Amino acid sequence: MAIFIELDPVWVGYARQEMRQAEALDSQLAETHVARHLILWSAIGLEDQASRELQRALEIDPTSEKVKEEIYNSTILSGRIDEALAAQQRFFNRGPDLKYYLEKNRLNDAQPLLEQALAKDPNNPVVRLRKALFLALKEDFHAAEAEIPWILEHIRKDRSYHHNAYEIARVYALAGKTSESVKWLRTTADTGMPNYPMFERDPYLNRIRQAPEFIQFMAEMKAQNEKYRREFA
Repeated sequence: MAIFIELDPVWVGYARQEMRQAEALDSQLAETHVARHLILWSAIGLEDQASRELQRALEIDPTSEKVKEEIYNSTILSGRIDEALAAQQRFFNRGPDLKYYLEKNRLNDAQPLLEQALAKDPNNPVVRLRKALFLALKEDFHAAEAEIPWILEHIRKDRSYHHNAYEIARVYALAGKTSESVKWLRTTADTGMPNYPMFERDPYLNRIRQAPEFIQFMAEMKAQNEKYRREFA
């Protein structure tokens, strides 16, 4: 049985009920714990609890590619970049990838991997988002922002829209464009990823942290996160 959770703030308030229902179906299914992880991490921002769910999923099914990919993705998004690399090496026997090098701001290492990815699939929105971030990190902000209209045209129906919105917010933050960045951070939160801890620690948002608009947004996210922590304690 497959469990798919569509991350949407409409049902975030019912997350505890959703998780209990999933648990009632079969607590020995790895997918049950992956579903709980998605709710706790992405939609609520309770990362410690979410991590325990993934570890339980791995205990139940140590061969699951889905569980291993979720561990890698959530670890790198949680800012534990080297830990994510260790997981990738352990699970998939793979070395650093483009995402790893971009998160480490190792642009010389990232460039050949980006060029390979673009040559292989130039119309892949994820690759184009990586390109935009790469250009922003190089401080070629005009070229980075020029990628965004094409990206938006190709991600409208993407179930990972919140992840894509977050990458766009990071590009604008690196360029120092607070209003645009906060707009896309709000979109990130509103479409399924109000992860306050992720926003709080992301070094690529540092350039706009002192802006009143960003401070207000973070205050709202912090209050929401604290509310969830009380509810899910």
